[in-house]
Amino acid sequence: MTGIPIADGLFSVEDAALVGSTCQDCEFIDFPRTTGCPRCGSDRLQDTLLHTTGTLWTWTSQEFRPVAPPYTGAEDPKAFQRYYVGFIELDGQTRVESRLVNVGPAGPQIGDQYRFTIQPFGPDADGNERLIYAFEPASGRSAPTTELPNG
Repeated sequence: MTGIPIADGLFSVEDAALVGSTCQDCEFIDFPRTTGCPRCGSDRLQDTLLHTTGTLWTWTSQEFRPVAPPYTGAEDPKAFQRYYVGFIELDGQTRVESRLVNVGPAGPQIGDQYRFTIQPFGPDADGNERLIYAFEPASGRSAPTTELPNG
């Protein structure tokens, strides 16, 4: 998919994965990435590609278009369609909040397996396509953690 992530460092388009931080002292994994460990206070963190699959821990639905600003979605308020938001528990890592897509008419079910995906969000002021991350129903296998080089 071509485009630019809605925020720098949130996810890797090339690797199709979220980017978190792993504390080098206590091994706590956090998302989004950070410069200080919320568990032990260390500043020794390594960027980490997070698992691309996980379990739906909880969810809710957004029934109306969020207020703009700060919301920058392109939908017309009259044409807005509800969407789902949930927390995905990435096995052995952390929980991440995400939009849930391609859920189907039955809606999300707690305990279902989900996988990472990248979705278009609409153009920025310069006409570049912005991309967001989301999770969609999946078969439920987990990918290993991959460390990114510092930089």
